[in-house]
Amino acid sequence: MYKFLDAVVVDSNDIRETSGGYLVTTARVARTGIQEYSAAEFPNQTFTEDKKIIRVYRPADQVFSDESLASYAFKPVTDDHPVEPVNATNWRQKAVGFVGGDIEQDKKFVRVPLTLMDAGVIAKVKSGKRELSMGYESNVEFIDGETPDGEKFDAVMSDLRMNHLAIVDRGRAGSSVRIGDGWTDIKLPNQPEPPGTPKTMKLKEILVDCLSVEVTDAAEKAITKLQKDNADLASKVETAEQKAADDVKAAEDKAAADIAGKDTELAAKDTEIKELKDKQLSDAELDAKVEQRSALITKAAQVAKDADFAGKSDLEIKTIAVQAAQGDDFTKDKSPAYIDAAFDLIKAEKSDPVRDALKGGQRKPANDVDDNDQSAYEQQTNTVGNRLGTVPYARWCGREGSKTPSYPSYIISVAFFH
Repeated sequence: MYKFLDAVVVDSNDIRETSGGYLVTTARVARTGIQEYSAAEFPNQTFTEDKKIIRVYRPADQVFSDESLASYAFKPVTDDHPVEPVNATNWRQKAVGFVGGDIEQDKKFVRVPLTLMDAGVIAKVKSGKRELSMGYESNVEFIDGETPDGEKFDAVMSDLRMNHLAIVDRGRAGSSVRIGDGWTDIKLPNQPEPPGTPKTMKLKEILVDCLSVEVTDAAEKAITKLQKDNADLASKVETAEQKAADDVKAAEDKAAADIAGKDTELAAKDTEIKELKDKQLSDAELDAKVEQRSALITKAAQVAKDADFAGKSDLEIKTIAVQAAQGDDFTKDKSPAYIDAAFDLIKAEKSDPVRDALKGGQRKPANDVDDNDQSAYEQQTNTVGNRLGTVPYARWCGREGSKTPSYPSYIISVAFFH
């Protein structure tokens, strides 16, 4: 939205003074149609070198809209334009009067009542400072076109909103309603200077922080350079802030990733600890494990008598036992399940008294009755008979109880061997 200033001369025949010394009058402060602007009044727009004058069209529906007309009412009157918009925080210091509430459409103009209440400003008006300049904001759309009357324009104005009405020494438009309060180095068409106007330095009107001010050529260049420097500095600050924000985000993302990695490591450790706890045996399980291990080693030792099972796993012990019973090649390329089954088929060796006696050199058991070793002999031959699938020697001989039995040849051979 742009800020503009319109100028109009107060009609001295329409001024009246109240009993309190106030000056009361009415003035036409805006109109419809084409308004001519200096291109410098639009610093944010780029125009060609030959484009010095911008023709802006004010449609009647925008000038006389309810919102636009309502914005004139009760606005402050100031002595010259302030360097900043008038608001509740600076009204007391800026205002020297006010615009009334009876805003009217006067053909293609807007007419407003106004009251001047400051004695110093009233004295200036009586001395000839009679031009008014409306300060307001408006949207401008830069499009080429023609008015209903066939006038060409470069832009269209809309949403006019008034801020203040200023008493100025000299407005650019003389007694006509014009946009822009101040002479520039561009001579607008049909803009004669009022009679008796002193020759003054030509000033340029530029916008500074959306406020229109009059400056010399040198001041304009200095201000333009400062504005550019400020824009460059603002761009650098914005770039630095963005980089700082990006660096902070990158650091936050890295920290979040590191924390997530540590959380993953901790979760893995927690799982490992849980698995170790789950594998930990209770006292009963430990006893059962020891008993199973002992039974395994006992059985394996009966087959692989000279083997060392210390530090061996269950599968290794079973493999040693199966190899001792079946040969080393028996377990080659065999699965653990196969070796388990082969180990289960190994029969534990039972006790053989004759073999044990032959190996141990035992010849006479301890007997309570001295029967000339007859009881031991019967027991031994009965055992042999059982192994050979024969009946006990006494029944076989038919002479049970006899102290001097007759022996079959195989029994005698066993006896002699004994």
